[in-house]
Amino acid sequence: MIKKLIRRAMRNYEGASPVVRMKAKLFMLCCLAVLVILPVVIAYSTYNEVNNPAYGNRINFYGIVAEAVTMALAVLVFILLMTGRFSLSAHLFLALLFTATWTVMMMDFGTLLVHLDTVVFIPAVLTLTPLAVIRKKSAILLYGAANIAAFIAFALYARHSYALGFPEFIDYLADTTIALAFVTLTSFSVFVINRRALDQMEHDLDDRERAERTLVESQRRLADIINFLPDATFAVDLDRRVTIWNGAMEELTGIPASGIIGTRAYSVPFYGHERPALLDYVLDHSAETRTLYPEIREEGDTATSEIFVPELGADGAYLWSTAKPLYGPDGKVTGAIESIRDITERRKQESEKARLEEHLLHAQKMESVGRLAGGVAHDFNNLLTTIMGNTSLVMMDLGTGNPASAQLRDVMKAAESASALTKQLLAFSRKQVIVPRPIDLNTQITRTAQLLDRVIGEDIRPVMLLDPGLGPIMADPGQVEQILINLAVNARDAMPGGGTITIETRPARIDIPPRDANPIMKPGDYVALTIADTGTGIPEEIIGHIFDPFFTTKPVGKGTGLGLASVYGAVRQNGGAIQVKSSPGRGTAMTVYFPAADAHPWAGEPTADDGALPRGTETVLVVEDDAKVRDFIVKVLSDLGYRVRAARNGVSALETAGGTGAGFALLLIDVILPDMTGPVLAGQMLRGADGPKVLFMSGHAESVIVHHGIVDGGINFIPKPFTARDLARKVRDVLDAKN
Repeated sequence: MIKKLIRRAMRNYEGASPVVRMKAKLFMLCCLAVLVILPVVIAYSTYNEVNNPAYGNRINFYGIVAEAVTMALAVLVFILLMTGRFSLSAHLFLALLFTATWTVMMMDFGTLLVHLDTVVFIPAVLTLTPLAVIRKKSAILLYGAANIAAFIAFALYARHSYALGFPEFIDYLADTTIALAFVTLTSFSVFVINRRALDQMEHDLDDRERAERTLVESQRRLADIINFLPDATFAVDLDRRVTIWNGAMEELTGIPASGIIGTRAYSVPFYGHERPALLDYVLDHSAETRTLYPEIREEGDTATSEIFVPELGADGAYLWSTAKPLYGPDGKVTGAIESIRDITERRKQESEKARLEEHLLHAQKMESVGRLAGGVAHDFNNLLTTIMGNTSLVMMDLGTGNPASAQLRDVMKAAESASALTKQLLAFSRKQVIVPRPIDLNTQITRTAQLLDRVIGEDIRPVMLLDPGLGPIMADPGQVEQILINLAVNARDAMPGGGTITIETRPARIDIPPRDANPIMKPGDYVALTIADTGTGIPEEIIGHIFDPFFTTKPVGKGTGLGLASVYGAVRQNGGAIQVKSSPGRGTAMTVYFPAADAHPWAGEPTADDGALPRGTETVLVVEDDAKVRDFIVKVLSDLGYRVRAARNGVSALETAGGTGAGFALLLIDVILPDMTGPVLAGQMLRGADGPKVLFMSGHAESVIVHHGIVDGGINFIPKPFTARDLARKVRDVLDAKN
């Protein structure tokens, strides 16, 4: 209880010097001792006075009152000490001792010897008491002089009251005065020595307190800096107890600093259990920690590492950690600190960047190969135009009853197969002429179903899952059919033992483009076409090459490697994307995303063919640099009654026509000429001309065609290769069209 009382009182001295706090504690103990002893003294003296004849068998009320007043003053001094008023209470306590002692002595009824000996002892004690209170050395001398003066007064009083003889009086006065003077000088000397020591101690304590305050302030600033750091940071001491847990750490783990500082559970927020962290490695370099952090890189006493933590967050997190030891003033290790940075987003960005670079490289590769394929297809189509055109002329001349007609039909079929191959090259290189329009994908699939049945065979079961609420798509119908057939054939080849092909359509709103869609999609509304099989699947190592031209896993003679390449080109040319998902042994699903159309599906269909070639008598200018193709066109149109003039290039055409197209009903111009492009030639010949029509032809849709609006602007175009029948109908359609 006494300890609690003193500890409570010492709270009022927190701002005082250590010396004052020590003295205050000592005075409180003295006061408590006085408060305990005085009641005993009062009771004992009262008992002696009543029962001792030497005291007259009566109570000395003056002594009891003095002792009671002393006790009251001691209580007051203790209260002042408890409230932190040390200086006032100390001086009051000193005055109390001085007056109370002399008062009691003056009223003492003891024997003369006891009386006189006690007086010598008491002033000596009183002379030493200023050491506890006085702060100036001169006060010690004054206090000692006061005690000597009081003793001399008492000695004079005692000589008269006790009838001391002169020799005894002089001897008593001299001995005691010398003793008190010696005690005073000793107290003075001790005070001077102690004062110097106390001053030095106070100076040292002040320096220590300033150093401690500086250290605390430095630690506070360091804590503020660490708390301000954007990286999650924590530190531990040598007992592995957390000493720092900054705000970023709280945000990363969701655990406040107050809940983890002082514990050893710094790894629990990351892994769900205690295990070594990187800072443990810089402290002990244990092999166990090395196995947990295989990517540790060390530079001096600092270690860094990257690790994936599946337990952190919803999908795990990639953390980049840096740890180093902490050193004390003596250079010894006192703990370790670790800084953690969440690099999950950066890893995602790097992965996305790598994916985009891969897409770019793939696109560049496909573009290069596409240019080559387009150029080959262009030249090949000129050859096929000659072959197919002349073969069709001969077949028309011979009639169906001639024995050579069968061989010519075989020639025509071979040429048509070659034409289909060039169309695949053009589709892959995105140089095929397309006319995108709103179409109903479900209707397109239904119309192609009979052809698909023949393609996939009887041992494969088709399943149609067509969404009835599907909106129209914006695409070229011919290319949609080509995509359907090629994907169905690819699925069939993946199921040599039979299986199921599922064709599914559904609307798709794309807000975040799929990472594996190729090419990269734009957000928007799409219609998804999925063709899935139950076949062998595609190995992961080749799935990135399946759209490359001429890449095939089929035996020699079983595939050209252009099927999926042409699908990719057609999808891309129609503004869509394709996504492949495959599991070896479980099948493949290819999903094509077509842009959704805002308009209703186009309902127009080509008119039925009656077999007769349309004829005409108009004047036609044919401009074609390939002599064989030019001769074929001239012959067909001449046989059909047209008046035909021909030119091999732009300059020759301008000379033949007199610089304008006047006098011609139709200009049939190749898009690419040796000296200029077809659109440029047409533009020069149409100046001042009175209404000639223009029909462009080409072996592929070069970029100049699209850039000049030949297709999108409604300009007439016929792709090579074409037969005599194709040419006759297209010329007639253009001439009969109303502008």
